[in-house]
Amino acid sequence: MKKMVNLILFDFSGTLSLGAVEFSKSENLVPALQRSGLAAMGVASEIFFWQEIVYPTWIEGSTTARGYQAVLVERIKALGLRAPGDCHPRESIQKAVSCLLNQYFDQCRIDVRWRSLLEDLRDNPSVQVVIATDHYAEATPLIIGRLADWQIEAKPLSDAISGEKNPFLIANSSDLGAHKADVRFWQQIRDKSAGQEPCRLLLIDDFGANEDSSDPYGDSAKVLARQEDTGRVLREVFPDDVEIHPFIVAAPTEANNSDEADKDRLYGLHISRAVADVRSFLRRGETND
Repeated sequence: MKKMVNLILFDFSGTLSLGAVEFSKSENLVPALQRSGLAAMGVASEIFFWQEIVYPTWIEGSTTARGYQAVLVERIKALGLRAPGDCHPRESIQKAVSCLLNQYFDQCRIDVRWRSLLEDLRDNPSVQVVIATDHYAEATPLIIGRLADWQIEAKPLSDAISGEKNPFLIANSSDLGAHKADVRFWQQIRDKSAGQEPCRLLLIDDFGANEDSSDPYGDSAKVLARQEDTGRVLREVFPDDVEIHPFIVAAPTEANNSDEADKDRLYGLHISRAVADVRSFLRRGETND
């Protein structure tokens, strides 16, 4: 009888790291644009940053190895943006984008309230953890480094040894060449993490719900559609057993207009619920063995 693999997948931005999405809020993003020097070049508003800089470059940036730095610099150059009187705009753009991304990546930290669970999963021989994210190429080494701070080994999905117990695996769309909405993303996870072994799967994901409320990506109808589509694709790729824990913190009935202390408390509450769900998932697996 083949062994059953417990495959536990975590989303990164908005799930393991709320700071990664909090950075995009206007009250955080606009001052960061100013500090970086991008505001002086004309990238001064949240709307302009997303609509003219990020959205047009998202597909290339998140499904290739080019990286956040490269695609943003190229886009800003293509728009002809520069600070008044700047005689060396290329160098200035490089420096400004680097400064902005340093601020952003500094906020991409895994909340410490996940630590105990992640350490337990690291030490459980029946569990394979995958962090599945739509992100830029820089995110893979970043997440590996954050986990290393807690003595949790991780490596890119491409380095996994199929059918064996690997350390934590990072499945990043920029490495896989496909987003989480694409069946190819999950097929690669299946092939590299479980191989031919049967597996039970639990996904903890916010499906974009924890994005800034002004971002259309976080629209409730789109979030629900994304959750349903993901569930359908997962059950196609992983036919044995699929469970989904929607990690939706910023539901209007709970967090609308709350202050930062309330938001942090609510986030902590949702972490506690997710931790309990993961532990219950593993107990059910032991019962069924």
